[in-house]
Amino acid sequence: MPLFSDVAIVLRGYEFGEADRIISFFTKNRGKIRVVAKGARKLKSRFAGRLEPFHRVDLTYFGKEHSSLFKLSAVDFNAVRPAIGEDLERFHRACYITELMELATRDGDPNPRAFMAADAALELVACESKPRDLDWIVRFFDVKLLHHLGAVACRRPPR
Repeated sequence: MPLFSDVAIVLRGYEFGEADRIISFFTKNRGKIRVVAKGARKLKSRFAGRLEPFHRVDLTYFGKEHSSLFKLSAVDFNAVRPAIGEDLERFHRACYITELMELATRDGDPNPRAFMAADAALELVACESKPRDLDWIVRFFDVKLLHHLGAVACRRPPR
């Protein structure tokens, strides 16, 4: 089975069996994927803390080329966003962004621009503290995501 490496945003995780988790990622080059992390729920897991939502990670996984479920080999932090978990307003906006990415994108459909928009929005949410500015960040992300998914055409104003 081939080994894949990519940069990804952790979208969400699900319990699977007694010690495993299924993690949903949005990767830069392969789009949304689901990965089984064996032993991720154990106390001394090698994945401990690295599979929490909102973080950008370097991901190594393996499986069949067009599989709907891969197996996690390694994961390392690329960008950690602890500030999101410390403030309810930030957490709410970050959950909205990752949930929208989870629902609006298809498995295995690469969209590097949507990845960059989501990553930038999560980074801005982690840095900003004013609720009004957080709302603007999320609305801007909505428009950018719709544009990158081909759902809306952004026009430039006439000169």
